[in-house]
Amino acid sequence: MFVYLLYKVTQKLISLPSVLLRSDAAEARIKIAAWITDFYNTRRLHSVCGFKSPIDYERDYRATLAEGLAA
Repeated sequence: MFVYLLYKVTQKLISLPSVLLRSDAAEARIKIAAWITDFYNTRRLHSVCGFKSPIDYERDYRATLAEGLAA
């Protein structure tokens, strides 16, 4: 698993300079933020979150809290 993650991070780091070399730094920030919000937080599974995406983990956590308050 670690080797796979290292490979993916390396791929992203290689692609980042081309994003950062764009004429507009704001565009680079938008591209990086889009990658984080579109992939990292919605689809990537995190072992800390029970192998769920952070979005799914937070949704399940809030549902558990709501059930606890309703009981």
